[in-house]
Amino acid sequence: TEAAVDVTYWKCRPERARATVPIGRAIANIQIYILDAHLQPVPIGVSGELHIGGIGLARGYLNRPDLTQEKFIPNPFGRPGERLYKTGDLARFLPDGNIEYLGRTDHQVKLRGFRIELGEIESVLQQCPEVQQAVVTLREDHAGDKRLVAYVKPAQGQVPDSNKLRAHLQSRVPDYMIPAAFLVMEEFPMTTSGKVNRRALPEPQLPSSNGMHIAPRTETERLVVRAFETILHLPSVSVCDDFFELGGHSLLAAQLLTSIERESGRHIPLRLLFQGATPEYLAHALEYGIDLPPEPTVTLINAGGSGAPFFAVVPPGENAVGYMKLSRNLGSEQSFYKLQGAGPIVEGRPYTWDEMKGLAADYVTAMRSVQPEGPYFFGGMCDGAHLAIRMAERIEQLGQTVGMLAVFDTWVLENSQRRWAWRLHYYSERFGELAKHPFSEWLRVAARVAERTANRFRAKPPSATAWGEAYWPGRGYKPPTFNGRVALFKRPKQPFYYKPDPAMGWSERARAGVDIHVLPIHHGQMLREPSVQLLAESLAQALRQAQTSDREGSLAVEPGVKISLSSGSPREAV
Repeated sequence: TEAAVDVTYWKCRPERARATVPIGRAIANIQIYILDAHLQPVPIGVSGELHIGGIGLARGYLNRPDLTQEKFIPNPFGRPGERLYKTGDLARFLPDGNIEYLGRTDHQVKLRGFRIELGEIESVLQQCPEVQQAVVTLREDHAGDKRLVAYVKPAQGQVPDSNKLRAHLQSRVPDYMIPAAFLVMEEFPMTTSGKVNRRALPEPQLPSSNGMHIAPRTETERLVVRAFETILHLPSVSVCDDFFELGGHSLLAAQLLTSIERESGRHIPLRLLFQGATPEYLAHALEYGIDLPPEPTVTLINAGGSGAPFFAVVPPGENAVGYMKLSRNLGSEQSFYKLQGAGPIVEGRPYTWDEMKGLAADYVTAMRSVQPEGPYFFGGMCDGAHLAIRMAERIEQLGQTVGMLAVFDTWVLENSQRRWAWRLHYYSERFGELAKHPFSEWLRVAARVAERTANRFRAKPPSATAWGEAYWPGRGYKPPTFNGRVALFKRPKQPFYYKPDPAMGWSERARAGVDIHVLPIHHGQMLREPSVQLLAESLAQALRQAQTSDREGSLAVEPGVKISLSSGSPREAV
């Protein structure tokens, strides 16, 4: 074998009640690493490929130098000449230091841009008492329509229910890892080697989501049902069937609404589909008008426990789905609210300072409607972070305190970019893209540049800025300051056109200082799976520290900047 027969151990004791049996810890003179695709250690709880190091490794494969080179690699954490064996196994470290086996890397799939470990879904399903064994596959029974399908073998005397299985998964894995269908099978097809024959698993026939079939009764219902059947590739859909329970997802939802709009001539907002996802509901909205009540500025996402809530600050009109994922990854004990106003919604420019102040005042009023007294714990990203500091100013004007202002990889609007460097970056990227297009496109770009140049000589309101000036609001402009502390969650390296400042300008705005949390994730992925899991872990720790400090009466801590690097993050200077 590639390694000694025993490389890990786990003491099995009767008092240890576990849903799954871990493979334990490394034995003496053996090292176990769980690494990502870049050979970087993954955080606790995050899956990666298991690598074995130490004296128990084989020299290689007999007469197979190519395979030896592929599987036995230099150990980036050891001395020169030491090697690691790439097992191809998926695993993760548990909080107690033990290792949980999740499956094989050859069962990794990619769905709608997300890399998914099928073994992780199978492991969670097998924690259900009704399930003896689970197999999850990615099927493409119709061109371009990939779906996860779960096949489950029931435990003795049990009858697994698909709704219960779906609910079990929803409490433990991200939405994109929820199978579109669950099939109960008494036995799985097997290969001659005794393994599940995944290729022989049957195509799922998705039944009515509520167990009964009601045919469409009106022409509008027939129109919507046809759209459901076409988009979901189903032979028959009931007017009471739920789009998402039939295997629909966000990408198919957009196709569904486009199809209905094309056939009916009426626009259906995506929000309406999330409010009622059955043909009956959508047909009623088309026939009798769509009357959506305005959303409140403050919305409860998770009721949580008895601790102080966290408020996510979202500008009007922005997609807030990422904050739903952040709330779920923070856990059921953390109360979580979304702050998002109905307007003004601006496009093609940032908010003016007057608009920011007005929105901040509205958000603070909404926040105090659910939490009348401070300290307040809130934060946001991009314009959400700029709104948040205006809110901090308003909170202190009202005699209240800010427990923590969380900033997600966002600079203060305080002339924070080197303008010449930004222009160099901007135009080099644009010219690089332009080189791929015909000369006619060059002429259109030249016309737009000429128009923008002319616009510079036109009068502008003194409080307004264009996007090109968002980070140069003028030498005299100073963002507000407040007496609390900022928790800054940032990527390891900032673009070269920003001024060198590890605190991204916030140390001058928060009198109590800045806690910097460096996370190994990209700006655009911060609120997306799986990066949001790492952000949630770091935010939860910061909230615990801030709330403990407040209870002990030590909110006014020593001013300054503290930098912490997340587990598994690149050790780069910041």
